[in-house]
Amino acid sequence: MRQLTYVRTSDGRPAVLKLGPPGDRELEQELDALVWFAGRGGVRVLELDRARGAVLLERILPGTQLRMLVPDADEAATSAAAGLMRRLWRAPPAEHRFPSAREWGRALRGRPAEVYGELCDTMGEPVVLHGDLHHDNVLRSDDGWVAIDPKGVVGEREYDTGALLRNPYPEPLTREMLSRRADQLAEELSLDRDRIWSWAWAQAHLATAWSVQDGEDPAYWLACAELLA
Repeated sequence: MRQLTYVRTSDGRPAVLKLGPPGDRELEQELDALVWFAGRGGVRVLELDRARGAVLLERILPGTQLRMLVPDADEAATSAAAGLMRRLWRAPPAEHRFPSAREWGRALRGRPAEVYGELCDTMGEPVVLHGDLHHDNVLRSDDGWVAIDPKGVVGEREYDTGALLRNPYPEPLTREMLSRRADQLAEELSLDRDRIWSWAWAQAHLATAWSVQDGEDPAYWLACAELLA
């Protein structure tokens, strides 16, 4: 379980204190991701204490979520996210603890698992991806947009667009909106449009599986999968 508290540093700067269970594997990966992306499209890390499971982050101000642009300015929101992706994506270091996209797909079964595996088998250049770049994890700062809550996963660039296509939860989506987003992301980021669509479909099923595992209602993600079918 994570805890967030708004605090101020000793010199009065607004900050966010994030706490988690020390030694927790997911927390360790999250801390690795925060450090990796810090100042490169991601929120800056001010202090880090792994032994206590604590990290002090800059507080993004005004902090408006990207979801506020949807649906009236959805094209502008997609473009802002695309620009942020370009800043975030870098080749992984020689040694790291980030999971692979293939590892994330282990919860899938049936045809979604087959498609997910086929996409993993044919992936392009691997980079460290945010892993959960949806509209609530992109905040407005004084000088642009900043990503928060990175997961850190290694895969091809098209993989990272899936969360943007199927969000913001629980706002209603249409196939037309999803198709336009896929076209825009493919054009602005020079990505394979078919792979964007296929990853989004497979990830919608993955989100469904994770919801079931967590005891949550998977109906929204199932509806997204149907739109992407």
